[in-house]
Formats: sequence, C-alpha cells, structure tokens
Amino acid sequence: MLHLPLDFGFALAQNIRAKDYFMSKSEQEQKEMIHRAQQLQSDEEMLKYVEGLAKQNHAPLL
Repeated sequence: MLHLPLDFGFALAQNIRAKDYFMSKSEQEQKEMIHRAQQLQSDEEMLKYVEGLAKQNHAPLL
C-alpha cells in the first residue's frame, strides 16, 4: 500500500472522479502521481492537479 501525502489524500477524497482515476492506475503510475503531488507548493496547485486527474477519468459515474 502506498503512503499518500495528507493533502493529496484529502484532495482525492473530495473528488471522486480523481480518486477513481488514481485507484485505476498501476502502482508505478500512482507513485508518479504522488511524487508530482509532493512537488506542489500551494493548496491551489493541489486543487488544480486533482481537477486535472478528474478530467482524465472518462469512466461514467454510476
């Protein structure tokens, strides 16, 4: 199990599409997303990053 930075985990919890997208990826891809999230400098950057992940999720919401 990967360790999510608190702010990234919280942001994913607030955005179901982003969370589903993250969870659908391989462990290596998740590690890369976590690494990217760790480089962000502000809450605004984190929000934009997570919104970008959500936009990549093309699966229909159930």
